[in-house]
Amino acid sequence: MRSILFVHLDFSLNSAILCLLFHKNNLFWETNRLKSQFALSVSMKVLIFHFRSSLSFDEVMKKAEEREKQYKEVPGMDRIIYMKDERTNEYGSILFFEDEEDLNKFRISDLAKTLKKEYNVEGFPEIRIFDVIKQLTPEEE
Repeated sequence: MRSILFVHLDFSLNSAILCLLFHKNNLFWETNRLKSQFALSVSMKVLIFHFRSSLSFDEVMKKAEEREKQYKEVPGMDRIIYMKDERTNEYGSILFFEDEEDLNKFRISDLAKTLKKEYNVEGFPEIRIFDVIKQLTPEEE
């Protein structure tokens, strides 16, 4: 099943729309705490965390699995998707929050503050925040 998610990013006076296409085979780890059917509301926020790590793929996966229980306890977090770019050996995660308040609470939490150290992030990670504006989930054939 594929899911296409449209999100809106506001750069002060400018705006941009990003279309993300998710396909099961392109994801290497997924945690969904609340429901098996992925349903989004337009008040949801998306945080994208993109980074390079000095850790191996297996070490990154082990860290993700070790922290899974903590992520499941984050209030208002609906889903987290972990990703890897095979070409560049970069990693990322997409976190979905019910609203801006939940996102902001996560951003100041100890869990968020330890991301760089836990994943041995090289340089500065790229962090982006988006508004969900629409979701399209094509029907399975």
